[in-house]
Amino acid sequence: GLDGVRWLEDPAWALVGVLIVTVWKAAGWCMIFYLVAIRQVPSDLLEAAELDGAGAWGKFRHVTLPGLKETHVIVLSLTVISGFKVFDLIYTMTYGGPGRSTQVLGTWMYFQTFQYYNAGYGSAVAWVIAIIVLVIAIPYIRRMSRS
Repeated sequence: GLDGVRWLEDPAWALVGVLIVTVWKAAGWCMIFYLVAIRQVPSDLLEAAELDGAGAWGKFRHVTLPGLKETHVIVLSLTVISGFKVFDLIYTMTYGGPGRSTQVLGTWMYFQTFQYYNAGYGSAVAWVIAIIVLVIAIPYIRRMSRS
């Protein structure tokens, strides 16, 4: 129904179209994390800030945002890690195209291994993905195990 931009046909817009779907898919569980975290901000701190003369923005900036620090770490880590798992969306929406404009590491690994029968190269790409995810996941796991 949106005339003008051919989201999945235009190489300049195809990745943007997939990104919009990915953000829409992840927005729900991110909001659940934030909803739970906001409800756990101590109300006595909010009341104290209000008594000190803080407005809505001041309470949010000085009380709520610092109280959401752990949630920011969780959401950011899980979002980046799940960003490497977009193979299914890209494969079903664009098949890596048009051209190679929506090619990511996961689809590149798949095509190298199963389409071009280049198993060694596909395996190397898989190891790169694993190393990147581990570099992100290990600090996340360490931080969560301390809590």
